[in-house]
Amino acid sequence: MHAPPLSFARRLAEATALATAVLFLYMGAGARAAATLPPPSTALDAAVPVLPVMIWFYLPGYVCLFMLVLWLLRDPANFRASLVSFAGIALVAVAAFVWLAMPAPPRPVLVPRGASEWLLAWLYGFDPAANVFPSLHVANSVLCAGIAWRLDRRLGGVAWALALLVALSTVTLRQHWIADVVSGSLLGWAGVVAWARLRALAGRPTRSAA
Repeated sequence: MHAPPLSFARRLAEATALATAVLFLYMGAGARAAATLPPPSTALDAAVPVLPVMIWFYLPGYVCLFMLVLWLLRDPANFRASLVSFAGIALVAVAAFVWLAMPAPPRPVLVPRGASEWLLAWLYGFDPAANVFPSLHVANSVLCAGIAWRLDRRLGGVAWALALLVALSTVTLRQHWIADVVSGSLLGWAGVVAWARLRALAGRPTRSAA
């Protein structure tokens, strides 16, 4: 017999606790010495324009993606499996930040003239530039979208659209190289596969009937 659904407040509290722990590890990894490896820059990286307006997908859009999948994860087994998957990809990413120590893309000099530039300037001051390969931002977005798609096809489509915009924002804001986006996508998909395996072990169907 399946357990009753978890309240949204309970899910939000547990997810926030995990996010806080991951942020602590993330900031700790960012405090390491400067990277010494050559940048994984390509001609395509150089051709991507800087678009400060994409900050609204990088931050608010990213949060909306998490809230969407959190809304769908009412089943306790599905929700617990998601926590394990999110924690797992975070640990892999943080280990890569420390051991691979890839250099970050050069950030543009900003002259804030509006809300987008001000918010981007705040991000540059807060976010450690060294945490780039793989992109945890992209990995989490792919994991959210993959879970949402398996639970609800309609909302899953919205989630994938948001995940794509988040991925585009990481390169147009000079937060990541394209190589970071590719590696982050693969890491996020590994998290989706792990989530599906965990929920199958708990006796939940592996795909939505929708």
